[in-house]
Amino acid sequence: DKWPLGHLFDNETYATYFTQRMADHLYTTFNPLRMLKRIGYHQQLIEAEIPRHVERWLGTTSSYGNAMPSVDYWYQQVDLLRDYAQARPEVVLINLERYGLSPAACLTLNTLPSNAGNFVFNDLKIPDPAWHGLYPANLRFAIEAEGKPGYAFKGWAGNTKKIIIPKQAVWKYMDNGSDQGTNWYSASFSDAGWSSGQAELGYGDGDEHTTVSYGSSASNKYITTYFRKTFQLTAQDLSATGFLISLLRDDGAVVYVNGKEVIRSNMKHGSVNYTSRANIAEGGSAELLCFDYVIDPAFFMEGTNVIAVEVHQESASSGDLSFDLELGTLVPNQIAW
Repeated sequence: DKWPLGHLFDNETYATYFTQRMADHLYTTFNPLRMLKRIGYHQQLIEAEIPRHVERWLGTTSSYGNAMPSVDYWYQQVDLLRDYAQARPEVVLINLERYGLSPAACLTLNTLPSNAGNFVFNDLKIPDPAWHGLYPANLRFAIEAEGKPGYAFKGWAGNTKKIIIPKQAVWKYMDNGSDQGTNWYSASFSDAGWSSGQAELGYGDGDEHTTVSYGSSASNKYITTYFRKTFQLTAQDLSATGFLISLLRDDGAVVYVNGKEVIRSNMKHGSVNYTSRANIAEGGSAELLCFDYVIDPAFFMEGTNVIAVEVHQESASSGDLSFDLELGTLVPNQIAW
């Protein structure tokens, strides 16, 4: 039996309209960066009240279920919302392929100068000067430029994407289950004693270029494995409108650039150490997803840079671990305003 609204999809015209309009909203209205900002805003609104809320209702139950057991539990649920907001658009696009849409292509828009105007994508306004999203490759779309007072639209120009760290690059890694503390992700840390291998790194799936160790017990595997990559950037690289990281992680990960945290994916709020577990276990097609992030160029510097990643399992008996990462820059070909 179909759910009630499912009968609408018997109408081919409606099905086409719905799928295309859904695709329009996924990286505009529901753009992960926009949703993360909204989640953070609402978190700050009620954060100070949560300890009192937990204390008042601890141990009670109602038709809605049991009361929150702790403040940490609340933070974990907020982090799950963040992970959902980041992963959901890409998952929905994959599901929409059942209705005739093609696999998605990556789209990036930038306003130069950044305060000169905005874009309108299929009549949906994009408020940010830099936008990155996915859209089915077989769908037509319309982009309009709206200039702000004092600026005149000059024209369109393409971005040149330069790959700094390709997928399947060679990474240094530490896979002995040790506590690496907090110095390991600093730019000055020496990883000379670490192993090295080509990505994808991990175990359990059969598609790894490099198999990392999980220890001597299949039922008590290491929770955390560490990865580092040193690379060079020129002054021209730093003129990019944005840096793009595409991250494959199973289960969770924290990513640092030159000692500063820039990405936290499927991991709890607060401090993280070598025993910290991912929020949820990834499975099925979710294990294959690469999560895309736009990183502020301010985190990078001319010369030597370091990206460090810690990948965490949700369970010590997890059957697999996966890691790969691509870093690229978007360099404008000309000033468009």
